[in-house]
Amino acid sequence: MITVLPVEKNLPIAAMPDWEFVAQETVLAPDTTLFLYTDGLDEAENAEHQMFGKQRIQATLHDAPMDPHGLIEYITQAVADYVGNNEQSDDLTMLAVRYK
Repeated sequence: MITVLPVEKNLPIAAMPDWEFVAQETVLAPDTTLFLYTDGLDEAENAEHQMFGKQRIQATLHDAPMDPHGLIEYITQAVADYVGNNEQSDDLTMLAVRYK
């Protein structure tokens, strides 16, 4: 099951002067995989300048393996297939962690 956690948008601590960082927390159940990513994932564009998007991320996650290594490889390949040879303007940063 894929669940999107409700979160406040945040920047890393000290990324910008005078930015108010909001501490947030959640409880993870055992065997939960947490998947985090930067905007480079949902904003990755294909040749028609259409973004990968949050809906496509969620749909891709439904078919992805939930082990962290397999998940990152699966999403990376899905994005590569979507964008093809289109040059990207942003980085693709993802983190998957499995809570045991």
